[in-house]
Amino acid sequence: MSRKTTQYPFAEPGPADLVVVTKVASPFDRVVAGFGAPLFETLNPPFPKARLLRMDGNEVGHRIELELNFGLFAQTWTGVIRAHSQSPGLYWFVDCGEQLPFFLCSWEHYHGIKKGGSGETFITDAIRFRQAPWIPRFLMRWMLILLMRYRSPRYKSYFVLC
Repeated sequence: MSRKTTQYPFAEPGPADLVVVTKVASPFDRVVAGFGAPLFETLNPPFPKARLLRMDGNEVGHRIELELNFGLFAQTWTGVIRAHSQSPGLYWFVDCGEQLPFFLCSWEHYHGIKKGGSGETFITDAIRFRQAPWIPRFLMRWMLILLMRYRSPRYKSYFVLC
């Protein structure tokens, strides 16, 4: 039996390394409008704490800069929006890492927003990454899954309240 693999608009063809889909009880247009700095602050995990330095928006060429605080040291994460599309019922953009923390060599993050039925919306976080060679892939993937799953309840509460 073959497993269907969703293709995302990454720089190189191929599947995502991990995908987390969250259903929120909020209309599509409200969710699209809510993808900005206040949402980012809500999604910020307890560790590493990220301080948003710059967020231009979600269109091609827009930049995102973060300072990740690991306690004893901090590192900068800089990304750029490489792709973006909007059509009725579907909105997405892909951010790519330019300056990454020491444990990552490459990063692409697809953010998809898809209209569902009955006023609900589906948010997809699909990631493709390459970790530093000294970090076991399964460990990096496990940590990223935890970080992405941390987002799901925050998406749900944020879009009910906004």
